[in-house]
Amino acid sequence: MQRRHFLGALAGTAAAVRATVAEAAAPHRISSITLAPIECRFHKFVAMNSYDAAPKGHTYTNTLVRIATGEGAEGVGVMEYRPPDE
Repeated sequence: MQRRHFLGALAGTAAAVRATVAEAAAPHRISSITLAPIECRFHKFVAMNSYDAAPKGHTYTNTLVRIATGEGAEGVGVMEYRPPDE
């Protein structure tokens, strides 16, 4: 490969990478946030800790969070164990 061909290909690749990074860095606007209560199961029965008044049992409730943007990107996750604020 000649040096001029290598440098030309390198410059073309750098321009393509810059364009891809610029697209990825474009600001996304959140269009919706959805909260859904879900009931989850522990792997096995959870007994009391020293600060508990009753055993935890087999199940617990959590909140599933879904965030969508106007560009079509979506993310799903769970909140902490405490219930969400109003």
